[in-house]
Amino acid sequence: MVWNQWGRLWTPHAWIGGGCTLAAAIAVAIRVGSPIPVWHRLDAGDILPPLWLMGTLWLVGMFAVGWAFGCLLGMRAGGPVRDALKYRGSTCMVLAVVFALLWYELLFCSLRLMFSWLCLAVALIASTLAVLSWWRLCRPVACVTVGFCVWLVWLFLLQLGIMLRT
Repeated sequence: MVWNQWGRLWTPHAWIGGGCTLAAAIAVAIRVGSPIPVWHRLDAGDILPPLWLMGTLWLVGMFAVGWAFGCLLGMRAGGPVRDALKYRGSTCMVLAVVFALLWYELLFCSLRLMFSWLCLAVALIASTLAVLSWWRLCRPVACVTVGFCVWLVWLFLLQLGIMLRT
């Protein structure tokens, strides 16, 4: 059974989750500073989209994933199997967000290409596992997480292209 009551998706839990992940993403971005010097150093300016687009997608994606996480934590799953799916997916999503933020830090602060790329791989695997766990619980939330997975795949391939050029 899938939750099909859209009203339950706009709970305080969802807004708190989205706000927390957005705050974490902004804090990491402020700590790291502008990624432009790293892009120039990697000579990747010709294959990357504009900085304003990348930054906007990064912040929207982080908010959306936090929203999805908070949304599911605020819902009753309805049974031990559904509770297990809910918490397994939530744990995977926390790992995905942590490793996505670590990717940003490693790439734009330390310029560690291989380690940051591996962080993206872990974030992608964890967010995919969250989608698989959440799909049976709430498809709209899982679809938001699929969007985050697509974003991570794009970043993963983009960074692989940069690594192959250097």
